[in-house]
Amino acid sequence: MTLFTLLFFSCNGASTKGEDTVKIDSDMDGYSAEDDCNDQNELVYPGAEENCDNMDNNCDGVIDEDVQSMYYADSDGDGFGNPSLSILACQASEGFVEDGTDCNDAASTANPQAEEICDGIDNDCNGDIDEDLMVTFYVDEDQDGIGNEEYPVQACDLEIGRSSVFGDCNDSNPNISPLEAEICDGIDNNCNNEIDEEVRTVYYRDFDNDGFGDATQTQQAWEPPLEYVSQAGDCDDTESYAHPNAVEICDDMDNDCDGDIDEADSIGEIFFYTDGDGDGYGDELSLQVGCSVPSDGVLYGGDCDDTQAAANPSMIELCDGIDNNCDGVIDEAGSFGEMIFYTDTDLDGYGDDSTQQTDCSLPSGASEVGGDCDDNDPNINPGQAEIGYDGIDNDCDNTSIDETTDLLLHMDGTSGQFFDSSGNDWAVVGTGGVTQTTSMSVFGSSTYFDGSNDRLEVEDVDWSFGLDDFTIDMWVWAASHRDMGMITTQDPATGTGGWMVDFDLTGNSGQYGLQFKVGSDYILRDSGGIGGSYPIQTWVHVAIVRHNGTFTSYMNGNSVSSNTTSVSIEDNAIFLRVGQRGTTGDWFEGYIDEVRIVKGSALWTSNFTPPTAPTVGAGD
Repeated sequence: MTLFTLLFFSCNGASTKGEDTVKIDSDMDGYSAEDDCNDQNELVYPGAEENCDNMDNNCDGVIDEDVQSMYYADSDGDGFGNPSLSILACQASEGFVEDGTDCNDAASTANPQAEEICDGIDNDCNGDIDEDLMVTFYVDEDQDGIGNEEYPVQACDLEIGRSSVFGDCNDSNPNISPLEAEICDGIDNNCNNEIDEEVRTVYYRDFDNDGFGDATQTQQAWEPPLEYVSQAGDCDDTESYAHPNAVEICDDMDNDCDGDIDEADSIGEIFFYTDGDGDGYGDELSLQVGCSVPSDGVLYGGDCDDTQAAANPSMIELCDGIDNNCDGVIDEAGSFGEMIFYTDTDLDGYGDDSTQQTDCSLPSGASEVGGDCDDNDPNINPGQAEIGYDGIDNDCDNTSIDETTDLLLHMDGTSGQFFDSSGNDWAVVGTGGVTQTTSMSVFGSSTYFDGSNDRLEVEDVDWSFGLDDFTIDMWVWAASHRDMGMITTQDPATGTGGWMVDFDLTGNSGQYGLQFKVGSDYILRDSGGIGGSYPIQTWVHVAIVRHNGTFTSYMNGNSVSSNTTSVSIEDNAIFLRVGQRGTTGDWFEGYIDEVRIVKGSALWTSNFTPPTAPTVGAGD
């Protein structure tokens, strides 16, 4: 049995006495089977909202109450139903609709939205039939085309036995009407109240004086009456340019009386082009000719892409992958919207300012961002963090100093004197006889701590990191494995707040590891160092880094513990100490060199090679 199992049973205190009755809720809707009318459906339970779905959702014994809709039979399929034939349902069945206002469900042309037409029924369902649509006709018993004025008929259409013209003086004889010629037969053939008057020539009224008369307006006479001619055939006797001998011209008129208006080859035709994209220019291949320009036509051609309104001869060239000005070249030099870019030889996202160019698109091996001071090294550009150990201008700001370094202790002052080389010039004081030595150092000299009564104190300024990235690193030579051997701390030993970096007995088989603590919380705690307890009596590079919310501890460039947490690291109103926590106890024994604190930047985000040269600080 595992330790976890033993702990579980010892703490749980489980007992089988007094077990409760378990109610089954199969559909997990909060109601057991004895209360739920359908325990297989999570949407059905007492108090549920009733839906129109042929189920009793709220378990009240009634299905779809108060949620069904009224639908009406639509026999004629016009979208309007018979108000007398209705059903209640959740949705309309075939042949039923929601609107029940059809006044005639046997005729699809009759419904409240139909237009009234002259057909003998009430089309628009307003209660009136064929209102304002019927025409007056006259009974034409002899079917000679002229009706009897005494027998008018209101109807929609002209039917056999009726005429729209009245004036027949004998409606029982088809040879007698105002249209007939007078013949010698003892009858008033032409209904002019004269019988067998002299047979005269028929003339046609020529109102427009173009030589052709209106066939519907005639007179009989020995000689042509005023405004009458012997030739009929004028299709518009109000226009002198319209008659059978006229030439068709572009004037919206049937000039030659052939039944067509402005047909092909009319005089005055113009050329035009179809403008598919509405930019005022048409495709040359769409050239047409006619009397008028249609709504989609224009007078100008030359459009090289009639699907793009941004492409026509009057456009300026834009950076959009289109030949805007129709010169046969796409996005040529000088196009509006060209971008500035730089050659990016090392492909680090930054280009060399001296290689500035312009174009509509970013070519391969280029960047829109300049400022790269070494375009052959991808690790050197304005986006890089300055690395103080390498003597290189990593961030291209014309200095190789790591401007983000907030504290830098080289431990190289004269005996008993210590200096901050970060450029901030924080005051550093040694207590308890702490001394520098060159015999044990990584770079130049280091500081020795005897493990009993000495430390360095850096003045009380803002040593908080908040939620930002940061780096704390140094070289450490530990004389022995010691519990709570403080390396660097801003922790008061009592109370809350602050932070500390130390070597600690982890409780894991007596091994000692590197830890980082904030207040009373262990953020990082290595449970065994590198292959066991941390190395002693040898120089070890130690680093604590936070990057994007993840804390990582490193020894000699190798990650030994990691933790992602949103803890905010605030300042504590005490000195920052090196070699001891608080004012008593928790001493470090050994040598410490190159203590550095960097705010706002994670110098390492993965395993790395420890620095091989001292940091160049702003104060060096």
